[in-house]
Amino acid sequence: LAVHEGGRDAESFGKTGKKARDFITLREKAAGGDPAAKIDFLVAQLEAGQVGDEEAEKRLKELGKQTPEQAKKIAALRTGAAVKAVLAGIKDEKGAEEAGRKVLAMKKAGRPEPHGDAEVQPFWILMMQAAEKDKDVATYEEALKALKARFGNVEEAKEFFKKSEATLQTLKEGKK
Repeated sequence: LAVHEGGRDAESFGKTGKKARDFITLREKAAGGDPAAKIDFLVAQLEAGQVGDEEAEKRLKELGKQTPEQAKKIAALRTGAAVKAVLAGIKDEKGAEEAGRKVLAMKKAGRPEPHGDAEVQPFWILMMQAAEKDKDVATYEEALKALKARFGNVEEAKEFFKKSEATLQTLKEGKK
């Protein structure tokens, strides 16, 4: 119903409890036929990882028109669900390479960046790996820029960015 993402104190647990109660209330409204609640419930299920990309696509056809804000959020959440499915299929290096190609295909098809950090990071990193193999400087650079924008201030990521900048430079020099 809700994933606890806070401190281990009464206030934080109370917030998680409220999220769980809100989820139940939303589910009941959706089950009661409220069209807006049905869309909001699908969003909540996508956020909770209860619904995958394909299931969301099917349900969206039945739910009707979304507001532009809902459509944008749902698109990002669906991309995140698709990334999770791709990650689940990685068993070895060959699987990782295939995953990179799938993520790159998502991006080329116009899919937006995923919503959550847990999906954003592999979305761009897998794409960078595919771009490096293909010597695709533009895609590598775009992915690196997106990662820096989101995680550039994370101390633990500094070495990753340093190595990635060096790889980008090597790719650029190879294009000359």
